[in-house]
Amino acid sequence: MTTEGWRRFAAVGGLDQFWSPPADVSGMTYPVRCCHCSRVYDLGSVHVVQRYTDCSVWQCPGCKLQVDDRCDSGWGGRVDYVHLDEHGREMRRR
Repeated sequence: MTTEGWRRFAAVGGLDQFWSPPADVSGMTYPVRCCHCSRVYDLGSVHVVQRYTDCSVWQCPGCKLQVDDRCDSGWGGRVDYVHLDEHGREMRRR
């Protein structure tokens, strides 16, 4: 493939479009994908089960596992969900 061909391939999403196809995130304020069951849900509409000093805990609507937001707050722990952009693709971690 030529250099121009690779540029066009990368512009449409490259291999990411095959490994994790874009999800339907229409109407969601904070779309995320669960790392346990791969279901896409809106963080703005989850029911918080418990609040702690360093995190909030809720149940994933798909697998019913308890999920927390420590991965976003910088405290570490396991990654329970991945943020999605407005097109339904996974956002890269910084």
